Formats: sequence, structure tokens, C-alpha cells
Amino acid sequence: MILEALPISAVLIFATPDATHRRTFAYFDMILFGYANFAPVITAWLSVISSILALILLFKSPPKLVKIDRILAVGCTFASLCIFLYGIRCITAAGIAISLLLILRAAITFIKEA
Repeated sequence: MILEALPISAVLIFATPDATHRRTFAYFDMILFGYANFAPVITAWLSVISSILALILLFKSPPKLVKIDRILAVGCTFASLCIFLYGIRCITAAGIAISLLLILRAAITFIKEA
């Protein structure tokens, strides 16, 4: 979540008649939502919910919550990977790190059961 809060995580490309401008934002910044870049905002909020649920699962782990945690982790990972659909100019090192960490988080939810 720290990487998602950094203002270097998500990218928007603005075009003028002369050139294009690349600006970076935090995943939690609602300007991304306003410019129809939904994936970072959805990733950010799903990761917050998933982290809270993971903290709850440290103390209690009923099967229903474990299943919900797994679904949230996979959904969050899928949303984070959507940034790659926008092209190479919209990818940052922080975005790649976020995606890799969320893939690891989703994998852990499946390994933990085995």
C-alpha cells in the first residue's frame, strides 16, 4: 500500500496539439478515475480491503473469510495487471512492483491452504 500511495505509481498521458505529456499519480488519486483509468483506483481500494481482511485472518480463520480473502487477492491482482493494457508508456517501476507483490499475495493465499 505504501507503493500505491506514492505519486509515481500510476500514469496519465495528456495530449496537446504539439506534444504529449506524461504525468504520474498515486493509485489512490481520484483524478485517475476521472480520466477513465479505473484499474489503479480499484487496485488500491481492493488492496486496502484485502489487507484488513488479512489482519483479521491472523486471529481468526473461518473458511468463508479465507475464501473471500482469496477472491479479493485474485481480483486485486487482476486489476493491477490491467495497467499493462495501456501500453509501455503507462507502466512505472512502482506499478510493476505493485503487480508483483500482489501476485505474490494471491499465490500465498493458495499456498496457505495446501
